[in-house]
Amino acid sequence: MKILCNDVVSILSNSQNQSSKVSKKLSEKILLFFVLTIVAPHMFYCKRSAPTWASDNIYIKHEKEKKGYAVSVASIYPSTALGQIKCENENQTKMEAITKGEIEPEIVKVLKITDKQKERKFQDLMEKMSKGVVEKLKDKIITEEVFIDKEKGVIYCKSYIILDEEFYSAILEVMKNVIREKEFEILFTKEEDIENVLRAIEERVTRAKRVR
Repeated sequence: MKILCNDVVSILSNSQNQSSKVSKKLSEKILLFFVLTIVAPHMFYCKRSAPTWASDNIYIKHEKEKKGYAVSVASIYPSTALGQIKCENENQTKMEAITKGEIEPEIVKVLKITDKQKERKFQDLMEKMSKGVVEKLKDKIITEEVFIDKEKGVIYCKSYIILDEEFYSAILEVMKNVIREKEFEILFTKEEDIENVLRAIEERVTRAKRVR
């Protein structure tokens, strides 16, 4: 039979109330026997379980501010400190996917790429842009929660970045440089194509200003 934490408290309380009906010495012996034989083997049910967010990956959440969240897990060996660093670095990498997802649909509408070779090069462009943005804003990535599961030997960490005007402005700034690199010339047949992409990003910056 499983005995949960609340059950233990209730049973112990009732046992103490009944102690007035028997001698104090006998009552103490009964209570000690109960604790050693019944309560102790089931105390593991009182341990803290992992929070629900531990099973998340990446997601967007609209609160007072729009935030991009990332959750990762790492081993606590050889040390918890190193595990947390590894966990937070993994979250930083996941922020690249959030960055890409926030702006890619806008750019796809402008370029309308159908050629497979251009599609691969477009993905290279987006990945390079995303890495640049996350590197530029890495100090803005905040670790919100950490949970250590000693039984499993792992640490979970949840981090976020605010998707505000500064975030979209960083995308625009990085893209202005990346988009003109020689390796991405195949994507743009004319200067107007580049201008349209940058204009689409500028519109996201403008929308972000409105919700401040």
